[in-house]
Amino acid sequence: MEWWLEPLATKSHRELHYVRSSWIAEFWCTLSNIGFFVVACMYGDVVTLFAATASVLSHCVPLERVHDLDLIGVACVFLRVAYYSPLLIQHPEVMMVGSGALFINRVDAYVTRRYVRTIGATLHVVWHIASAYALYRFDQMIVDSM
Repeated sequence: MEWWLEPLATKSHRELHYVRSSWIAEFWCTLSNIGFFVVACMYGDVVTLFAATASVLSHCVPLERVHDLDLIGVACVFLRVAYYSPLLIQHPEVMMVGSGALFINRVDAYVTRRYVRTIGATLHVVWHIASAYALYRFDQMIVDSM
């Protein structure tokens, strides 16, 4: 049972826990997932819906296993993008938006871990917004190709 309830490693914190709400550990990171839900509902994208749900849970409940679920959700999105890579290659503008979101993610992973008290959730929230926009462009590309 202890394995399931292992606390989240501090390197994975994106903001100080339970500051804005006693129910949500990382308030702004949780709230910024709304874009993923909007995209998932607009396009009937169950992969994005799963990833959004996993992300919300991960930011609400600071447990390592829930964070692992979030990583599985991200991996599912990457697999979906890889599946559509032949179509994606024909649309470099969509690839650029996705690459920008990925760049923000890498900066967030590097900088926020070191300066969580200074930067807080800012970069992670920007990453959520950029990724939701990238998935919107990606799903629209798929719809337009049909």
